[in-house]
Amino acid sequence: MSKTHADDRIFSILALGLLITGLLGPFIIAAFSNDDLAIGFGVIATLLALLFGILGWKQRMAKVAVITIGFLIVASLTALLLFFPKRAQAEEHEREAQSEAIEDRRTR
Repeated sequence: MSKTHADDRIFSILALGLLITGLLGPFIIAAFSNDDLAIGFGVIATLLALLFGILGWKQRMAKVAVITIGFLIVASLTALLLFFPKRAQAEEHEREAQSEAIEDRRTR
């Protein structure tokens, strides 16, 4: 076992462990502590998993971690792009309805 192979294996184990911790850890932290800490922990752990996955790319576990993180990023961005415009439109319609209701009360 060469030095680089051992390093790649360590990096791949770290990547997979940090990925699992980054996905499950925030739920546990949010249950017992504040939500901002949970989000920060999840983001940092996932970014470290991505870094170690890239460093240990020759190992299968590292590739799984990097591809999974890439998929999660693409899925999250897609959900944001699809969800937020509809949410903004709904909020705008709600504000218009509220302002019309207030105006109706004033005219009575």
